[in-house]
Amino acid sequence: MACALSVVAWIGLGFTTAQAQSISAPPVNWISQDGRNHPLAGKIYRLDANAASATQIEPQDFIAQLSAAPIIGLGEIHDNADHHIWQAWIVRETIAERKRNALSMQRGAIVFEQIRTDQQAGLDAFARYQTSAARIATVADLKKFLDWEQSGWDNKIYDPLLDAAILSGAVVMAGDVPRATIRKVAREGQSALSDDERTRLHLDRPLEDKLNEASLSEIETAHCGVMPKSAFGGMAYAQRYRDASLADAVIRGVDAHGVAILIAGTGHVRSDRGVPWYIRQSDTNKAMISVMMVEVEDGNAEPASYAPRDPGGRPAADYLILTPRTVRPDPCETMRAKMPSTKP
Repeated sequence: MACALSVVAWIGLGFTTAQAQSISAPPVNWISQDGRNHPLAGKIYRLDANAASATQIEPQDFIAQLSAAPIIGLGEIHDNADHHIWQAWIVRETIAERKRNALSMQRGAIVFEQIRTDQQAGLDAFARYQTSAARIATVADLKKFLDWEQSGWDNKIYDPLLDAAILSGAVVMAGDVPRATIRKVAREGQSALSDDERTRLHLDRPLEDKLNEASLSEIETAHCGVMPKSAFGGMAYAQRYRDASLADAVIRGVDAHGVAILIAGTGHVRSDRGVPWYIRQSDTNKAMISVMMVEVEDGNAEPASYAPRDPGGRPAADYLILTPRTVRPDPCETMRAKMPSTKP
């Protein structure tokens, strides 16, 4: 975390508002209804590990600072359409800002949690189509090659983000691992992976006890008492495996293409135990800047209170973007309706 924040401090010194004057306005024509008039909706905050407060920053400064970072993690709530529109804006403006300032002649990479490594053949086919088609490739083309409708991800709300990724010229990369492998790891734990694989992904290095306990507690809460506690250890290890695999893809992306942007759920971009932790274990000297999109709460106008925190109380992200809320059914009621409690 300290490494990532030191990068934030450094890049904040090197780029001025004047260098990013040509960015477009951030997207505040909200799709979500709840909280759209909240005083924090649409605001961007920088978090400091040594302070309890959050500092609001202007969009142009935010983009200027991100454009200097080699690795960026954009954390989303998957079903919030506004989060994907903001991600699209960040992708578009950050890559454009890098080009304006000649920060890199490389294309950059965008690594998607939503695209699995067993869909690589589809990505390769799309890349060939981009270079050979008589017209500009579209989101519909990409989704067709990936068989997106069978992926389990929403078929519409990712379109603005996928469009921005394609038009940016960046390389679209798969980040997640096949579902069958995740299920196997959740069942069998570390024995599902070879020693070489665990070492390569830095899974041979344990999380600190407090971080592991926090992960287990989060999983237990998310499953609403309908799963036996005996399942949580394997599920936590599967989460670690996914984080480590996403980190591996990000490192390959930045090494090959100069800059990497990760699109993933907020839990994956946590600085304390998510993808940034595995990047810090690697040989790369680059750190991930973690940006989390979070939903506003009625009656809460204190931005620092929205920050995820590690067991020591330090922020587990570098930036926050506050947005309205998606209206959704109670997840625990939905889960309990699908299966009876098996909690011992």
